Amino acid sequence: MSSRDQNTTARSEVVRQRRSQPERKVKMPESKTESRPSVSNVWQPVNRQPVQPIRHQSVPVSRFNTPARTMPHTAVSPRKINYKVAANGVETRMLSLPTIQFNWQWVSGILTVILIAVALLLTNLTVFQVNAISVDGLVRLTAADIAPVVQENSSSIFLVNRNEIIESLSFAFPELSVKSLKTALPSSVKIVVTERQPILSWTTGDQTVWVDSEGVLFPPRGDSGPILYIYSDDPMPLTRTAPIAEDPLDYLVITLNRAETPLTPEEALKHMSPAVLKAAIDFSTQMPEGSALIYDTVSGMGWKDARGWTVFFGSTLENMAFKQSEYQAIVDRLAALGITPTTISVEYADAPYYRTE
Repeated sequence: MSSRDQNTTARSEVVRQRRSQPERKVKMPESKTESRPSVSNVWQPVNRQPVQPIRHQSVPVSRFNTPARTMPHTAVSPRKINYKVAANGVETRMLSLPTIQFNWQWVSGILTVILIAVALLLTNLTVFQVNAISVDGLVRLTAADIAPVVQENSSSIFLVNRNEIIESLSFAFPELSVKSLKTALPSSVKIVVTERQPILSWTTGDQTVWVDSEGVLFPPRGDSGPILYIYSDDPMPLTRTAPIAEDPLDYLVITLNRAETPLTPEEALKHMSPAVLKAAIDFSTQMPEGSALIYDTVSGMGWKDARGWTVFFGSTLENMAFKQSEYQAIVDRLAALGITPTTISVEYADAPYYRTE
């Protein structure tokens, strides 16, 4: 049998086997018949079920088949971006980009920092440091005397404490009464004051104080003008407005009370005894011209006689005319006897006396 005949037999056998196999039928998709709702003339409410929102859960992509952990959501979370760089599914992870969310807390924090910076600049700049102080109403004092007290209690014009400055001035200068205190940008302070006028100068040993018409004591400053001078070996009698410690326990109680309630400028002022002040003014009209008054705690007021001795008339002008006549009679009698006294006292008209030592 030739090869040609063998090929023909093989082909026929293949055709015969294909024909003997069952035919495959292609199943066509069945068409769905649409059912339309019946139309009615009566309206009926339709019961609709609430539509649930579809939640899409992100599935992390990974090269490996290992499950990935889901990170909790935070206010500032990095965004991870994966890029495919080849058709075979190989992916490359890019750098994480942080997500910054701005809110009102950020705004308030930024404003707070700005305000603090501005406040520090305003209180520390040299241009706003108090350096121009003007004072109206001064008579003997000058603005240069008051400036150190003002500058000590105020550095920046924005930090000036009016009550503190007024109180400090009242303690430092008892003769001043501060009426007003005003500030002006960039660095000016204007003060209006009234200054007490002294009428009396009291000297005890090496210490001298001035007294005004209200009996207020203050240190001498400047030119007093015409004034009454009083000299005494005894301290000036004062009006006691503060308690005096008589023992250590009293002193401790007073100290504790002062710590809780400090003295005010008015309470710190010292006042001369009104009776002694009135006696000094009264006797100044009776003493010889050019003389100075002398005070003694026992004998009262008197003056230094031009002939070298001291005469005392008491604490009031009662029976002053009779006392002066009695004093002149004593002087004449001592001169006749050749006695030169050091002190003559007619405080008590019915019991005058004199001393020669």
